[in-house]
Amino acid sequence: MLYTAIAAGAVVLLALLLRRRRKRDSQKKIKTLVVLGSGGHTAEMLRLITDFDFDRYGPLTLVTAATDTTSRAKAERELPREALATARWAAIPRAREVGQSFGSSVPST
Repeated sequence: MLYTAIAAGAVVLLALLLRRRRKRDSQKKIKTLVVLGSGGHTAEMLRLITDFDFDRYGPLTLVTAATDTTSRAKAERELPREALATARWAAIPRAREVGQSFGSSVPST
């Protein structure tokens, strides 16, 4: 009987601790990585994230190709100022340029 009461108390305590942790975790900000690209991908991604709750999902890290000049400009025009205020940008080299054949990209990568 005593062991049953101790076990039940432990289960209740564990449940309370897990519930408290879940509530605390739900208030944390979620770092968000967004990869922008050409061929309509930037427009799709911006459409998806424009309505985000940026108090919850942020700071944003926005990634573009080093040679992509239009995606960053488009994002800066379309994203809310609150998202851009804390956003970080990263430019990475492309494996191949848009329209470049696979065969010609091998020597350049």
